[in-house]
Amino acid sequence: MARIITAVDSDAFRVNWDPANAIGSAEIPYPDGYHTIKKWITNVHIKDTIKGALIKCVPLGEGVVDWPGQIKSLKEDKLVPFVTIETHCLPLVEKSKHNLDLVRKLLDS
Repeated sequence: MARIITAVDSDAFRVNWDPANAIGSAEIPYPDGYHTIKKWITNVHIKDTIKGALIKCVPLGEGVVDWPGQIKSLKEDKLVPFVTIETHCLPLVEKSKHNLDLVRKLLDS
């Protein structure tokens, strides 16, 4: 992504950061991928997975994304004013509440 953004070289072309989307690839999304592209991040999606975002989403904290480290860096780097929790786990209301509660806890720590 960093190579593409650099090649396009436009202030209008930025990144929606979703580290769960990189799970299952050769990239380690956090901290490696994050630190490579953080200067272009303008939006953040939060979800978790154990195999890959399109294969098996799980509630936050039950997957392999380092959300404690990622949230800490997002707070320190102040890249975005908010994050978006993606609701891919069933039962939807129960798991969405779990995800929201965990994000709040991580933001408060």
